[in-house]
Amino acid sequence: MWEVEICRLPLQWAQQGDEWHRHLCALLTEAGFNRLSSQGNWGTEVILSSPHHETLLSKLRMTPCAEGILCEVLGDGDEPTEDQVRPWRDAATRAAERVEASTTGFDWVAVIGPHHKDSRREFETETLAEPVRVGPLSLGPGGVFALEMIPRPLLGLPTNGYSTHRSWPLIVEGTAFSYAWDMALQDVRPLVRRLMALLSLAWGGCWVPRYGPMIVQPGRPLEIPPVSGAVAGTPWEDLDVEAVQADARESCQAVELPGWFEQAWAVLDRDPILAEALNSYYEAVRAEAEHPSLAFVAYVAAVEGIGAMTVDLGRCQCCDQCEAQSGSVKRFRTALRTVMSNKDANALTELAYGMRSKTAHQGTLHAAEDALGMRDHSMFRLSPSRAFDTFTLSRMRAACRSVLVRILSGTG
Repeated sequence: MWEVEICRLPLQWAQQGDEWHRHLCALLTEAGFNRLSSQGNWGTEVILSSPHHETLLSKLRMTPCAEGILCEVLGDGDEPTEDQVRPWRDAATRAAERVEASTTGFDWVAVIGPHHKDSRREFETETLAEPVRVGPLSLGPGGVFALEMIPRPLLGLPTNGYSTHRSWPLIVEGTAFSYAWDMALQDVRPLVRRLMALLSLAWGGCWVPRYGPMIVQPGRPLEIPPVSGAVAGTPWEDLDVEAVQADARESCQAVELPGWFEQAWAVLDRDPILAEALNSYYEAVRAEAEHPSLAFVAYVAAVEGIGAMTVDLGRCQCCDQCEAQSGSVKRFRTALRTVMSNKDANALTELAYGMRSKTAHQGTLHAAEDALGMRDHSMFRLSPSRAFDTFTLSRMRAACRSVLVRILSGTG
């Protein structure tokens, strides 16, 4: 077994390694070394080989070093030969020259809209008044009243009906810079997610991706279909789409986002604790339809996160040996007191932390999860699960939303 160092490249292992590796594989493929195999070891070592090539039997080992990336060729036998070393050396050095030189801008577009399980009727009659700039993104009206018919159940089995979804989707646009679209997409998706979280907070409901993000196709503008889903054999089969669109536009109200919305992006960039709280709120909104008890825990966590901005955890005083941290309840109560009276904050804290702890530590489900989400609709009794869905969860959501809006609007 032999090994020989071929180069030390002045590249950042974690920041530039993936791009360099992609160029390296492309150059080797161009040279005829197909079906390359890469094996990584949790960011400390990568070994590249061409196991199906008849003559290149050696391997390239890459590890981080003080200078950047150390490249070594490994092979069987007593001594290295030029034909086993040169292909790796040539490709490695040439790939390094391509790093950053291949960075390009990708114009992209996405469509977002209310979740199909969101029951807010306002989404059928409201749309964004005009395009706005939010951080690095452009947000504008889609211009189409979207009608969607969703069969239930799925899997192509006979259905027991359809659920209909009506909304005015929005279009998001931006530009990302990277050496490849799939790598740029890793930066784009968190931006779209933050925008949907802010919309869910400002407009209410649950905003989710409906299309993309995808690269803009020159000469092929994005067109949102006015009708989608399994419409054959339904009342929508012979729908006069143009008439529906005309009626919808006539009754639609153009709304403006609150004044704090456009500045919120910069506020979140400056405050990672606030950004985490918004993340927790958005996850709760997304989870509510199918996992309301877990959503409740996430709402509590978001409020507690806001409280962490002003209240530090303290050492537990139960005994001299205990090193546990305490103060989470105080953080929660402190944040609530910014949007409600002390009496209401104390009452909600007592209610919320008892239910939150039972779910987090015992797995207790407070809503109708054990009945696959089917709520009790009795007119003569109020079941605990229905009370949780109707009153407790909505109360916690509203409190969490108020706390976050107060901070983002600059009144906190």
